Amino acid sequence: MSPRRQPADELQPRRATAPGPAASEPCALLDRDLAAQAWARITVPHIAQRRVMRRSPDGGLNFPRSSRSGYRYEVALRAALPDRPATVPTADARTGLGRLLVLDLDASRAPPWAAADRAAHVAAVAERIVALIAECGGRALVDVSPSGGRHVYVLWAAPRPHAESRRLVRAFARRFAVVDTSPMETSDGQIRGPGAPHRSQGGRLTGYMTLTCGVREAEEICAQPCGPQVWARLHDEFAAELAALDAPALEARHRDAPAAPLDERCEPFCARPGGRTRLRADLEETARTGRVDSARYPSRSEARQAVLASAAARGWRLEQVRGELAAGGAWTAIANWWRDDALLRAEWTKAIAHTTRVTGHARPPAPIAENPARTTVGNRVREGDTSGRHDTPPSPTVRTFVSRSPLCDLSFRGIKPPALTK
Repeated sequence: MSPRRQPADELQPRRATAPGPAASEPCALLDRDLAAQAWARITVPHIAQRRVMRRSPDGGLNFPRSSRSGYRYEVALRAALPDRPATVPTADARTGLGRLLVLDLDASRAPPWAAADRAAHVAAVAERIVALIAECGGRALVDVSPSGGRHVYVLWAAPRPHAESRRLVRAFARRFAVVDTSPMETSDGQIRGPGAPHRSQGGRLTGYMTLTCGVREAEEICAQPCGPQVWARLHDEFAAELAALDAPALEARHRDAPAAPLDERCEPFCARPGGRTRLRADLEETARTGRVDSARYPSRSEARQAVLASAAARGWRLEQVRGELAAGGAWTAIANWWRDDALLRAEWTKAIAHTTRVTGHARPPAPIAENPARTTVGNRVREGDTSGRHDTPPSPTVRTFVSRSPLCDLSFRGIKPPALTK
């Protein structure tokens, strides 16, 4: 008796292998049943931001809307799995809105030291990004291509202006060099969604875009999209990268503007390119054990201020410090150094002021060279329309240097917000 065929709902992705001879076999990374399920249940209802798709005329190299003679490659989106490489829109070019943020991790962008196994490097970066999104309270989907590249998808509960999503993707690209921003550069950008045929060579498919989780789990993630709190926390996490993007367009700082940016809880912090890092080794030891170097710090008061100053300079936020001091955290040994939260807040403000004065963290970083993802063709998956005529203009709210969190209203603090550029 032949073994029972596994139901589609129970199908799990096979472990992706490094590109090689096996990858050139048809459907080598994922059998067609699972690809069809991923396409119909994930890409069509959730990833596609318009009810259209583009079929490639050249085996997956380009995805134009139509040919010069007028033949249309963009057709109505269907639940049936395409028989050739296909893409879906990352935003709605008609409205300039979208519920999708997608990061295209390109294996060809791996650094030279990772050249021996670019696919493994991309996989490691994808894991770091997913963990970072989880720390901000969100969840993400990931799929992998036969070439070793990966896509990280974040879905929002409500549509957002494409220009704002693009800006956040560019911030990711500043921190993670393998991120190609091409699919999000225009509101008419394209992406191969989960289950989509990847490429065809000699009339045979090389494989499909493979989810790294089961289709049912992917549906659960899609059913719980990220809300405004995740958006705000991601902006706090990437505050330094976003400031670098905004630096050329920022006006002179208003004299009443806060000395440092504010997080979603309206508490000051020092944005650090690359995100938060560990404390200085000796102060990390002090925070974990409560032991103080008396030769360096005459009293516990100086030691606790040094711990906070080290945390501030390394991109920590006060909420994260509270988490380490709370039960189950790594710094419970020094939790009683502050009699209450009011003292902790006061000393944190002093630490931020000291760090800002010494390092100049409050000033936006000087502009750096344009990211290659914005000046080169890149993946070429967006090539159907690169004129930019559908691009939505940047929202004026992204020009402010203080936190973009909707929970943070400066007016109740009596602070006049900085002037906005027009």
